[in-house]
Amino acid sequence: MTRIRTILLIAFCIGASLPLPARALDHTQLAVIINTQDPLSVQIGEYYAAKRSILFQNLIRVAIPTGKASLTREEFDAVKAQVDKQTLPQVQAYALTWAEPYRIGCMSVTTAFAFGYDPAYCAEGCKLSQPSRYFNSQHATVHAIENAADHGDCRDVVRVREGID
Repeated sequence: MTRIRTILLIAFCIGASLPLPARALDHTQLAVIINTQDPLSVQIGEYYAAKRSILFQNLIRVAIPTGKASLTREEFDAVKAQVDKQTLPQVQAYALTWAEPYRIGCMSVTTAFAFGYDPAYCAEGCKLSQPSRYFNSQHATVHAIENAADHGDCRDVVRVREGID
């Protein structure tokens, strides 16, 4: 009997030390970032949140100037500070619900939100940028980003809703 207990204890310890398989995020771990200065962002963000049963506490509202493709690093840092202040501890991913701005200096807006602004992720031409620390990650959950505008023509609410549905 002692031998069986020892074997079971060893098996348990080995099993406990193995990394857990990644699990899908649930509605409590996703936050939707809505640009209050963009009526389309508000419509899409609220629709996306309703369809995905996102908690109202996970709706993050920020004011980002519209009509330009890029933000400066300073503008992004101010927006990111607002987002960080409103993000609850269980949030693992963001859904961004605007079409513009889509760039922060040399980075995409999604990359800047995932990694923070870092010129190491910028590359000219066909050169490699800094590798993603999330690629091939063994972590149970991985910070990720989904851009809700990727669900169709981002300026057409009906097409975006079709993509979300």
